Amino acid sequence: MDQTIPLETLAKRLAQTDELLLDVVKRRMDLAVQVVERKIAEAKLAGQEVLIRPEVETKRIAAAVRWARQNGLSRHCAAAFEHLVINESCHVQLIYKESQNRAESPETDGEEYEVQKRNLRSLTEHWAGSYDRNYDKGHFGTREYKRFELQLLGREISNLPHREVLVDLGCATGKVALAFCDRFTSTIGYDISAHMIERARMKAEDKAIFRRVDIEKGLDLSDNTASLVVMNLGTASDVRDIEGVIKEILRVLKPGGKFFLSFYNREAPIYRWEFIPWSAGLTATFNIYHHCLEVYDPKDKQKKMPIYAKLHTVDEVRALVSVAHNVETITYPAMSMILPGVLFKGQRDAQKTIASIDRSLINSNLGAYIIATGEKK
Repeated sequence: MDQTIPLETLAKRLAQTDELLLDVVKRRMDLAVQVVERKIAEAKLAGQEVLIRPEVETKRIAAAVRWARQNGLSRHCAAAFEHLVINESCHVQLIYKESQNRAESPETDGEEYEVQKRNLRSLTEHWAGSYDRNYDKGHFGTREYKRFELQLLGREISNLPHREVLVDLGCATGKVALAFCDRFTSTIGYDISAHMIERARMKAEDKAIFRRVDIEKGLDLSDNTASLVVMNLGTASDVRDIEGVIKEILRVLKPGGKFFLSFYNREAPIYRWEFIPWSAGLTATFNIYHHCLEVYDPKDKQKKMPIYAKLHTVDEVRALVSVAHNVETITYPAMSMILPGVLFKGQRDAQKTIASIDRSLINSNLGAYIIATGEKK
C-alpha cells in the first residue's frame, strides 16, 4: 500500500466506495420488487402464494460465506451482511405486495394510457417546485447529455434561415424555451402539467408564452408559423401518438423550419443489457414490454407509478421523420450512462475523458438518447 496517500484522500475513497456499496444494495431492493411481481403472477396461475423461501435464503448466506473465505473477508461479516440484505428484501416484498392490493388496474390499453397520463400529472405536481433546482444534479451521464443537447440546439439555431417562432413541446418549467427565447421573435411552450406551466410562467415574465396543452390533441398554431420545434430530453418517447405529433410539427413549421426531437434509444447498452448491478443514468426503471417508465410514488416509496415512455430504434426514428428534408440522427451518450455515477464525483479528468469518448461515438447508435433533426420541405 502507498504510504504517501493523505488521510483525507483515503477518506474520500472510503466515502465513494460506501456510496457504491449502498447503490448496489438499492439495486438489490429493486430486484426484490421484480421478484415479488413474478411470485404474485405465478401464484395466480398455481393457486397458492409463497413469498418467503427459507431454503433459498439459506443457500445465499452459505454462498456469501464461501466467497468470504476465498477472498479474505470475515465469514461472519459476509453472513451478517447477506442476512441483513435478505431481511430487507423480504420487507420490501411484503410492503410492495400490500401496495399492489390497493393499486389501480386498468382494463384496456386506452384506460391504461389515461392512468399513465394521470400519474404523470400527479408526479409533476410533486416535481415542479424542485425541478429547476435539481435539473443540473443527478447522474453524470444525464447531466452530460443535457449539456450536449443545449450545445447542439445552439448550433441548430445559428443555422436557421429564419428565427420567428420557437415552439417547445413538453417544456416542463421552460428551461429550453427560456434559454433560447432571446434569439427568436416569439417563444411558445406547451406541457400537459399545469404545475410545470405555472412555474414556467412565473419565470418567463413577458419573454415567452406557456400553455397547458395535451399536444396529442393538436397545437393551437396556424400552418407555416414556427421556425423551430423542440422536444428535448427524450420527450418524443413520452407520447403514444408520436406520428400524429410529428404531423402537427410539420404542419406548423415554416418552409425551411427545423425540428429537434429526442427519443430514448432501444439499442443503447443501458436498455439493451438485461441487468446492470448499480444505478445507471435513469432515476426510473424502463418496462420495455409495457412501454412505460416505472417511477416510485413520492408519497409512497413502495408504490410504482407507470408513465408512458417507449424505446425506439434509430431505424424506427428515421422512419417516423422520413417525410422531412435533410434528416440527421445521432445518439448520445453511451459510456457515461452505464458507469456508476459515484465514479465521476469530483473527478474532472474522468468526466472529460468519458465525455470525449461519448462524443466520438455519436454515430455508433449506442447512445442512450436519439436526436433527430430535419426541416420542412
